Amino acid sequence: MLQNQGLQRLKDERDEAVRQTKQLQQDLEILNRRRSRKNMPSLSIKFSLLVGVIGITVVSLAMAFDAYQNKRAFSQQ
Repeated sequence: MLQNQGLQRLKDERDEAVRQTKQLQQDLEILNRRRSRKNMPSLSIKFSLLVGVIGITVVSLAMAFDAYQNKRAFSQQ
């Protein structure tokens, strides 16, 4: 009888360990999905900043070129 109780206790402990392992795996999957989602907006923010910097550079160059053309046209008159 004691052997059966000891065996049952070990089986119960094993089952609990398996249940906890499955729960930890599910929690890890949830955390990985959340981390993945957080990285995506970060990438889009970086991309937006890059596009903004390129846009500002292009506008600045266009304005500088226009000013150069106006100065050149004014000096030829």
